[in-house]
Amino acid sequence: MKNMMMGLLLSSSVLITQTVFAENIHEPIIPAIAGLQSKALLLGFAKNQYELGMAYYEGKSIPRNIPKAVEWLNRASVKNYAPAKVTLAKMNLNGDGVTRNPQLAKQLLLQAAQKGNEEAQAMLVTLNTAEQKKQQQYSKLDSALLCQNWNTQNTQESPFYNQLAVREITGNAHKAIETSLKQSYTEQNQYKYYPEYKDSEGDTPDMRIFTPKSPNAALFSKIETANHYGYGAKYQAIFRAGVDLEAVKQFIEQRDGVRFTVFNQSQIKQFSAEQKKLQSSDLDYEPMLSANNALKRKYNGLHFVHLDGNVKQISVSFKPRVEEDGQAYFVNYIALLTKNNGTHVLTCGVSEA
Repeated sequence: MKNMMMGLLLSSSVLITQTVFAENIHEPIIPAIAGLQSKALLLGFAKNQYELGMAYYEGKSIPRNIPKAVEWLNRASVKNYAPAKVTLAKMNLNGDGVTRNPQLAKQLLLQAAQKGNEEAQAMLVTLNTAEQKKQQQYSKLDSALLCQNWNTQNTQESPFYNQLAVREITGNAHKAIETSLKQSYTEQNQYKYYPEYKDSEGDTPDMRIFTPKSPNAALFSKIETANHYGYGAKYQAIFRAGVDLEAVKQFIEQRDGVRFTVFNQSQIKQFSAEQKKLQSSDLDYEPMLSANNALKRKYNGLHFVHLDGNVKQISVSFKPRVEEDGQAYFVNYIALLTKNNGTHVLTCGVSEA
């Protein structure tokens, strides 16, 4: 009876071809897994599709074929089949044959867990524990390393980047920041002349440059602070390779109660083009001011970040600095930049509102 059923399934090539064409499935029959293929194609149940996907994924009866595995596992996942979601989650967590995507993996696990899948529930506990440990790790780092207090509105208490940018560190809190920083980083000679840091006036700002004592253990490969002689302070830190930028962004958002606005490369180029066009125009003061304010509203926050033409994506958030008269003449900003070469940079500072 079993052989007869298999014969009927395999002999229905015309019907299979019509089904394949209708669902846009390209599935040449492979003898070693013909039974699994026939069930997945003709019956189309999620369990059948999952089993075919696992055959491609495990590569026991046939050579491993990740694209076909993903194709069939996705079909089963769309039908809310929890085991398919778990397998896809593992692949996305580990970058197993696919581009690593922890966010998608967690989403799939949440969906599988809601279906009562115990493996998904256990994996979520492990992931959440790891995330908590990562946040604890970040919180133990010196407050300067992730721009803590960047969004302070109290101008009587200098933000951390001002604290680090002056030569004379005074007060217990300031000393604590520097002491903590120097546990993991070594300061370069702060009196050295750094011609590459000249500003638009040709002056070299008061620079402080820190490099990690242990590159593999540090969050950043280089930290720079600059005091531009009363024109503002800037802090910039270059992440070491392999740091999860999304995790850093989520940590800062949760810690400071902010949301980053994300600008892609196309928006950045368009902003730069519109800004240059406006600067080269011969508008009078009032029309120029109005046009400039309109440009700032259109790209809200982007104008605070220095653009050098080598930025692929920017995530930025800012807070007004309220002065004693109740006005906000300046803003504190924080930005996460992804350069064209894949380097990630954390920067924050003070800019005119």
